[in-house]
Amino acid sequence: MKSVVRWIGVVLLFAGILSGLFKLRFDAEILNLLPEDVESVRGLGLYQAHFGGADDVIISMSGDDPDELQQAAASLAAWLVRAQNEVSDAEYQSPFLTTPRAFSGLIAWMTLNRSEEQF
Repeated sequence: MKSVVRWIGVVLLFAGILSGLFKLRFDAEILNLLPEDVESVRGLGLYQAHFGGADDVIISMSGDDPDELQQAAASLAAWLVRAQNEVSDAEYQSPFLTTPRAFSGLIAWMTLNRSEEQF
């Protein structure tokens, strides 16, 4: 009698383990681990879906003094660029502000994609 109860217990244990394994899910997407109700997380998800690649990293800084944050961002970008084996490029502000040629591509795109009423 004890052996029958033991076998039933072993079978139930393995059934529980198997059902747990089927529910187990591995997710390497970091955005799925962040809270969905935060607006910046949703924005980051949209950015990654439409513009970002797998090799992009966005660093967010917060503080009370905008000038201090601007200086800290510039310093961090310069430090990251110096780490040549780790980072290929670092931008701390819009490329339109530092490189006028980047803005010309946007102007051309906007011109080509205007509606017929705007011509």
